[in-house]
Amino acid sequence: MVVDNTKNFEKLKRFVQIIENIATGCQIVVLILVLLCGLHVIVSVFEGHALDALEPFFDLIRNFVTDMFGQSVNKNLDGVDGREVLFILLGIIVAVFLQQLKMGFNTTVKNIQRTIVKEKERVENEFNEELKQNFINDILEQDSFVMALQFKERWLIKDSLGEIPPTQEEQDRVRLEIISKFYNRIKNIEGLKFSKDGEILILAGNNIEQLDSVINTLWENIIAIKAEYKEKKYGVRIKMLIDTHKHSRPINAVYKKIAPLFNLNANNEILSLGNFKNRYELMEDNQYYLAVKGKYDMADGHGETVWTLMKKN
Repeated sequence: MVVDNTKNFEKLKRFVQIIENIATGCQIVVLILVLLCGLHVIVSVFEGHALDALEPFFDLIRNFVTDMFGQSVNKNLDGVDGREVLFILLGIIVAVFLQQLKMGFNTTVKNIQRTIVKEKERVENEFNEELKQNFINDILEQDSFVMALQFKERWLIKDSLGEIPPTQEEQDRVRLEIISKFYNRIKNIEGLKFSKDGEILILAGNNIEQLDSVINTLWENIIAIKAEYKEKKYGVRIKMLIDTHKHSRPINAVYKKIAPLFNLNANNEILSLGNFKNRYELMEDNQYYLAVKGKYDMADGHGETVWTLMKKN
């Protein structure tokens, strides 16, 4: 599970911003007080009375300085109260200090913001990695496979050579004979189960690690069948589909998913969808690789990329 500290950093950022705003408010108040005292000092030098209405306020300031420094600060000969001058100096120092404090808070906020950005990137990367790992784990659970094979025969002799072509009934008989002979050749492959959908032969295995060995054996027997029937003046074509699945998923559901691929004009190839590609490429020491056959509309109306299994050199 990915731990996200973004909210904690956001809270810290808001807290620092609040302190920065308080410092800004204090600085503004101090500068206003310094400005008023400065004006009062100027008015006092010229013995003016423009700010007499604020005299209680200036008394508070003078008392404040007296409480801090005692009676050592007195009124000078020009009528300027030294306590106000000292307050102005203190105010300027405090304002400068608050300005430095604000700069420090501002830098802290920027650093926290950078940390938030990095934290979000970390969380996103870890989340994506977790999703990827979950996806891989889900794919790895597909430890079973299904293959569907469809045989077609073709009379090789042209009519112009005087040979009498077989009837449709004879060709149907030859097709069933091919399927039967092929089945007898492979029925003893350990770990395989067999079923049929009309003239389509369906193979199912529960050990994904034996897949390459099964495919190699199938090709060997396909080549043998082709050679045998070529002597009988028949060409044999075969369409093959494959997919992987979790052991709990019904074989028939897997078969129905890939069955529309029989509609493609792809003889003597093993076709699959992306699900098989994802699982097969996670296997070690593969003897085959997957190449793009094309993108086709499936029975559900969605376009899917179709892959063909190719032998490695």
